Amino acid sequence: MPKREQNPRNTAPLLTLSIKWKISHCFYIAPLQLDKLHSSPKEVTTYYGLPVELRCAFKYGAPPVRVVIVRKEKIIANQENGTQKVKITVEGLNKDYGSYTCVAEDVNNNKITHQMEIKKIGESVGLIAVSPQVAQAQNMSVGTVA
Repeated sequence: MPKREQNPRNTAPLLTLSIKWKISHCFYIAPLQLDKLHSSPKEVTTYYGLPVELRCAFKYGAPPVRVVIVRKEKIIANQENGTQKVKITVEGLNKDYGSYTCVAEDVNNNKITHQMEIKKIGESVGLIAVSPQVAQAQNMSVGTVA
């Protein structure tokens, strides 16, 4: 109901209205996505014994988003505090080669995964064919192939 007050400068009354607004928040939440810029590629190669860092980062989704790295059906790394990122460093030994899965799930049970595989560099040894003269110049031992 409007109130009438006297204007101190004029003699005309002021009209004051009291308005109540009801505001409802309606916003769009983008679907959960892998942040490729801050995540390891699908294939990570390394030499035997060198440590390897695997990273997964996700963006968007309905918070809170839970992020883990799984290997052989076991959670081996949890997300960093308050972020949608997870990382782990493995030693690069024989037991560390193979598949890893990053899993992210938001509060609405939307789940996405990112597969990664650590591969060893130099697993196969190839043969090199050189002439005896080149081998002698490079101080290489020469063998014959039957």
